[in-house]
Amino acid sequence: MRRKDKLEKALADPGLKPEKKIDLQFELARELFSLDPQKMKDLSEEAAESAFEMGYKKGMQEGKIFTAWSTWSDDIKHALKLFNEVHDWAENNNEKVLMGETKSSIGILLWSFGNYDRGLKYCNDSLKILRREGKWYNAVWVLTSLGNFYYDLEHYTESKSVFEEALELLEQHDETYDLSRCYNGIANNLLKLGNLDESLVYRKMALRLSKKVWRSDKTVALN
Repeated sequence: MRRKDKLEKALADPGLKPEKKIDLQFELARELFSLDPQKMKDLSEEAAESAFEMGYKKGMQEGKIFTAWSTWSDDIKHALKLFNEVHDWAENNNEKVLMGETKSSIGILLWSFGNYDRGLKYCNDSLKILRREGKWYNAVWVLTSLGNFYYDLEHYTESKSVFEEALELLEQHDETYDLSRCYNGIANNLLKLGNLDESLVYRKMALRLSKKVWRSDKTVALN
């Protein structure tokens, strides 16, 4: 069962406590980030509104994250401000997973500003926290971001290794979503390293999986 399906099944439980329901709604919204952006937006807004109405502080901070994501392309500085606010709240309240999640988002934005050293540091710090907290799926998202960073820096061996680590985590948990992103990442690096035949093997694997998961001939792009 895909993670998305598991989350939807968990949300269908009528005995869920309100806080747990909000947490699961935000988790599912993250899962829908690429699959269904509109549904992600609707679900995260519903969860944020519920958190505000009941004064659930952690949920209110989660809502800020989705606001930052939704305004990312229009006002990147405002998005960074929101991520920093959530990060500081998480640090002050010992919400380690939330702190790890925001560190990766801050790192990606810093990278987009050209602040490569700080971007890498934030993402690597995020990865350490998420690994320690057992949040393997969140770690996969950070690993694929790091894979892109190293690829941009032309550190192809390191980039390939990071994508392979993400791939291993997905395979361990029998999760198909994001596999094609990892296959493509590995394929691109193999091509740069001169391994054309092996690169084509991974590219074909990505294409086959893309058709199955996305019902489309388009593969998930590296960037």
